Amino acid sequence: MKFLKIPLFQQFLAATAGGLILWLSWPADGLVWLKFVALAPMLALPEIYPQIRGGRFFLLSYWAFLVWNFCTTWWVWNASPEGAVAAILFNSLFMAIVFRMGLFVRRNMGVVRGAIGLVSLWLAFEFLHQRWDLAWPWLTLGFGFATMPEWVQWYQWTGPLGGSAWILGCNYAVARLFRSADPLFFAKRLATALLVIGLPVIFSYFMYFAKGKREIRSLRITLLQPNIDPWNEKFDGLTPQAQVVKLLAMAGSAPADLYVAPETAVPIALWEKELYKDSLFGRFQAFVEAYPGSAFILGLSTQDVFRESSEGVPPSAEPVGDGLYVDDYNTAAFLTSGQPPQLYHKSKLVPGPEMLPFPRILKPLQDKVFGRLGGMIGNLGTQKERSVFRMPGSELGIAPSICYESVFPDFMAGFVRNGARLIAVITNDGWWGDTPGYRQHFAYARILAVSLGVPVVQSANTGISGFISPKGDVLAQTHYWEPAILHRTLEIPTSGAPTFFARYGDWPGRLGLLVGGLLLLLALRQRWMRHKIF
Repeated sequence: MKFLKIPLFQQFLAATAGGLILWLSWPADGLVWLKFVALAPMLALPEIYPQIRGGRFFLLSYWAFLVWNFCTTWWVWNASPEGAVAAILFNSLFMAIVFRMGLFVRRNMGVVRGAIGLVSLWLAFEFLHQRWDLAWPWLTLGFGFATMPEWVQWYQWTGPLGGSAWILGCNYAVARLFRSADPLFFAKRLATALLVIGLPVIFSYFMYFAKGKREIRSLRITLLQPNIDPWNEKFDGLTPQAQVVKLLAMAGSAPADLYVAPETAVPIALWEKELYKDSLFGRFQAFVEAYPGSAFILGLSTQDVFRESSEGVPPSAEPVGDGLYVDDYNTAAFLTSGQPPQLYHKSKLVPGPEMLPFPRILKPLQDKVFGRLGGMIGNLGTQKERSVFRMPGSELGIAPSICYESVFPDFMAGFVRNGARLIAVITNDGWWGDTPGYRQHFAYARILAVSLGVPVVQSANTGISGFISPKGDVLAQTHYWEPAILHRTLEIPTSGAPTFFARYGDWPGRLGLLVGGLLLLLALRQRWMRHKIF
């Protein structure tokens, strides 16, 4: 066919349309099926206009992803204006770089290898984006099916990165339709696109309705949603004593085997080595002592002290004088009768508010530069191991997930490998206000349940708290901005091996890193050889 030279304005419209369609397809209120065509306008540009310059394609891609990132995650501004600007600008930039590299592979290795290259490089990007100091996997493409888990039951093998590959593959198939002027070719490519879209959905429904035989343990669980305003009450306004009294009164009204309270349920810093001496913490311990066999998960802010002369002073610890260092933690505590508390420190920290990215490089600038940003930079400690809480009198393991750790499925898979068969998310999503943020967070927990094959419970300071089955079904949930007590007897599978994804993690990302990197190197070699010859 004769290739066209598309006016710049139409190229800009194609990029804008791609970003807007992605936004309109996104959880928790989007039209899921739009994801199959959202990127097609951008991918079609090299199809019908092969002469488009790489620099222009990069800028158009950046604009498309900027539109998507802004429209989908603007609510981060409510918690951190600086963080929102950085997340939107840099996340869009990384995505545009991947698309530009995909175009480079295509032009030097051909259309088919170009398509494989783009998909592989994108998976590599999402894989790496969960593992560095600027981690922000909130817009992982595979999360886009969070409200339709029955379409992606096969995530138990691939995790959400399998969904990312599926979305890109479908959009490539749709983009190829733009070059099909001949009716026969158009019909063939349309049939191919429909198969690529439809077959995984059909297969997933077979998995969804299949009944497996697994041993079940019934557990009575009470989720507490105190609905305390994080801006005006949580840390300044409502006393910590009043908040603890409110939570324990809510817990006492719904007897259970397991009680789950949200992140920073106790809003003041407690010394870890002296927890039992603290009167507020002691009230929770007294509660479980009054109900032998029960357990309580709650969020704390804790501190630990280290001496300069001792080994193992964490790099996040701050000097306080006399050779002492203090480390702060965002902590989940697990309390049972007659046992010392088990603690887990949040280990996937939010860049900025909870951690200084690349501390070896930026640490000298923290006070002089970042200190002027009004508390934007924090230094919380973490831990290496995935601590699994054990219910009293059994081997039932529970994985704590604090705040946005639940959007790191590969990270959470480590808990399942350590024996967890239930994930308890404790969070405070009230920072974002009544925006799509808290709804997206709860929806993503459905993807986590499917990928790992375990039920998920979420206790939020204010909406959404809820119960999610291993197939991603929402069994019960609360509303936003109202105190709530959610009680349910949950059936927890205790036998059977974890899912393939739980055992092996993000293997699609590792494969993408290998294949994408190899194709990129081959494309560079091909480009060099061509210029050397001519």
